[in-house]
Amino acid sequence: MHFGYAPAKSICKVLMEHGNIEFPGSNALRAIACLSSDARAGELGQLDRIEIKFRYGPENRGSNVTITLDEDKNVGGMVMLVTGEGY
Repeated sequence: MHFGYAPAKSICKVLMEHGNIEFPGSNALRAIACLSSDARAGELGQLDRIEIKFRYGPENRGSNVTITLDEDKNVGGMVMLVTGEGY
């Protein structure tokens, strides 16, 4: 869900078309690898649950990014959230 935030609409579209339903941890690994040039997400193996926080962007205009993958009993499955705070 992009909650009406225009930049998130394209990411949601890509995830819906190319996301992995059977292994949702793969989606989180791809998001980490995409947003963190320092992360070697492929070395993490298979993810079941994760919450990772890191900085993305330049020092004066960057964002603090959090990627969370966990079970949501209301949804009835795994949910990945990618949130950013900052500029």
